[in-house]
Amino acid sequence: MRLTENRSVGLVAWISNAQGSTVADFHENVTLSCTVSDPKGVKQVTWHRHRTNGSVETVAAYGMHLEDSVLEPFADKVLLTETSLDSTAITVRGVSLEDEGCYICSFNIYPKGTTRKQICLIVRGAAMFTAFPVFLSCELTTPKDVLQVTWQRVTEGRTENMATYSKRYGMKITDPFRDHVHFREAELQECSIAIEGVKKEDESCYKCLFNAFPDGAISGTTCLKVYELHEPMLEVRQTVVQDDGLQVHALSCSVTGRPAPNVSWDARNAILQNSTTTETVHHNGTTTITNHATAVVQSSLPDIEIKVKCVAEDPFKVEKKEIYRRIPIISK
Repeated sequence: MRLTENRSVGLVAWISNAQGSTVADFHENVTLSCTVSDPKGVKQVTWHRHRTNGSVETVAAYGMHLEDSVLEPFADKVLLTETSLDSTAITVRGVSLEDEGCYICSFNIYPKGTTRKQICLIVRGAAMFTAFPVFLSCELTTPKDVLQVTWQRVTEGRTENMATYSKRYGMKITDPFRDHVHFREAELQECSIAIEGVKKEDESCYKCLFNAFPDGAISGTTCLKVYELHEPMLEVRQTVVQDDGLQVHALSCSVTGRPAPNVSWDARNAILQNSTTTETVHHNGTTTITNHATAVVQSSLPDIEIKVKCVAEDPFKVEKKEIYRRIPIISK
């Protein structure tokens, strides 16, 4: 069975290797490790990543005559967390769709040659911002004699029936979900639902079950992470006209989101200086980022438009919001 969803952002990372699968929440850290039974003759250990497009990149390396090193563009993303000659591990921080691929650890052993092991990382799941719709789909890859398809929400161990479809009874949505959940496609081999106007309360795991004869229930699960990004607020707090003709404006831009958003500036005909950032974490899980900066302009240019822009963006670069302010020229 295959379960899919709109993949604007991933949520759950599955690590597949010979020992099975490990699950990690999206945007958390994932550690990949390899060992060899006999470290005798090991001169160097190297990590590579095979991308899904076929390209190969060197991630990290170390050895008897080589310092521990993580190469670009992985330096800010990957940590070497174990660096012995018989055991190695890397940690990928903040897993996202960009991290998909197969990671290969290579032990360069003299005189035997190279021993390699492969771990494939597949990012799956769904994440959406508040007020947007999300679509979840289930499909049986092998046809079965399905009597009914059921969608359930699983939250902290509690399971709720959301919707069912069968030839006999048709499409049914249970009362708690009737206002914002509907079927997009209702078939016994493939079934999809839409959650409209996603809210924080929709953050949960969702399971689809194909009740097949004589197999019983065949199920798949995905989890939904709900993000928030509010409108930024931009203020021009103070204006000072200096004796040298320069006009200095104190700027402040604040934005609240979950996870913590990024805030940046853009300016036309002004020089931005002294940028500082403060962070306030709220009890509801959101974070307010406030960036203070100064804009320096020439007050002797009254006909030039001075405009500053504050840009708020989520860490995954899916949602962006902007606000502009025009700064008037003050004559001395």
